[in-house]
Amino acid sequence: MRYLLFVSRLLIGIVFIYSGFVKAVDPAGSMYKFTDYFLAFGMDSFEVIAFALAIVLSTAEFIIGISLLFGVRMILASWSALLFMALFTPLTLYLAIANPVTDCGCFGDALILTNWETFFKNLIILVPLLFTFINRKLYPVRYKIYGEWAIVGVFTVLILWTSVYSHNHLPIIDFRPYKIGTHIPSGMNYPDDAPQDEYLITTTFEKDGIQKEFVMPDYPDSTWTWVNTDSKLIKAGYEPPIHDFSIETEDGENITEDVLYD
Repeated sequence: MRYLLFVSRLLIGIVFIYSGFVKAVDPAGSMYKFTDYFLAFGMDSFEVIAFALAIVLSTAEFIIGISLLFGVRMILASWSALLFMALFTPLTLYLAIANPVTDCGCFGDALILTNWETFFKNLIILVPLLFTFINRKLYPVRYKIYGEWAIVGVFTVLILWTSVYSHNHLPIIDFRPYKIGTHIPSGMNYPDDAPQDEYLITTTFEKDGIQKEFVMPDYPDSTWTWVNTDSKLIKAGYEPPIHDFSIETEDGENITEDVLYD
C-alpha cells in the first residue's frame, strides 16, 4: 500500500510538472492555442484573456505537480488535480469526437498528441489520480505548514519568472520547430517510408430520382448520373516539423528553394 501511494503520487506529480513546464516556457504558444479554442467555440470575445489564461494554466499545473511530487498540501493538491481532470477529460472526449482543433496543446510543442491520444492519456492518468485522491488522508505530513507553503511559494515564483522571461526573450528550453540552431531543410524532409494521408472518398450518383452513395472504387454502371464527390481525411500521414516555411519576393515569387540551397 505504501509503495502504491508513493508511485501514484510520483507519477501524477511528474505528469503535471511536465505539462505545466512545457507551457510555461512558451506562454505565447499557449495563448495561440487558447485563441484556437475560443475561435472554434465561437467565443471570439474571450481572446483578450488568452495570454492571462495561458499563464494561470501553466502555473496551476506546475504547482499541483510540485505539491504532489514533494507530498505537500496533499489534500488540496489531490482535490485540485481531480477537478483539473474532471474538467479536461470530458473536454478532450468532445475534441476527439468533434475535432474542432487538431491538437489540444496539452504538452505545448514538446509532445504533439492527437485528440484521441490525449483523451486516452487522460483515462490512463485518472487511474493513479483516483487512487491518490481516495487515499489522500493517508499521506504523511512531511513538513510544518509554513514549510509546505514556503515550498509552494518558491516554486510559484520560479515558474512565473520562467513564463515572463521566456515571453520577453526566448524559451529557456525551446521545443518549437524553429528554435535557434535548427537546420531548416532537414526539418522539411519527408522520410522515404513516411505514411501518407488516407482519405475516404464517397461519390453520390443518381438514377430514376434516387440518390445513392458509393465508396471508391465501387462505382455504378453508366446508367447512373454523377451528383457530387466528398473526400474525408480518416488518417493523417506524416507531417515534418517544418511544413509551413516559405520566402517570397514583394512580387509574390517563391524563392524558398533559392535561399535555402544557396
